Amino acid sequence: MDFLSKQLSLILLNLYFKLVKKIMETIIMLPENKEQLSAIKAFAKALKVKFKTENNHYSPDAVAKVRQGEEDYKNGKGVKIATEDLWK
Repeated sequence: MDFLSKQLSLILLNLYFKLVKKIMETIIMLPENKEQLSAIKAFAKALKVKFKTENNHYSPDAVAKVRQGEEDYKNGKGVKIATEDLWK
């Protein structure tokens, strides 16, 4: 490959990654009622855009801590306390 071909390849590769970066964005919409939610879903379906819904009203940090705790417990890092010892 000559110098010009290498430069052209690098330019095209750079443009490709910039394009992919622009396309691969996440949009988070927070509808305030069922009517808005239905409209957003209909809009996404009409555009044939993949989407998913979640019923998650907890902060991401709180969810991460709970999941970490569950994982720790599965790995034997939990501590068992007898019910009668809870208030001691």
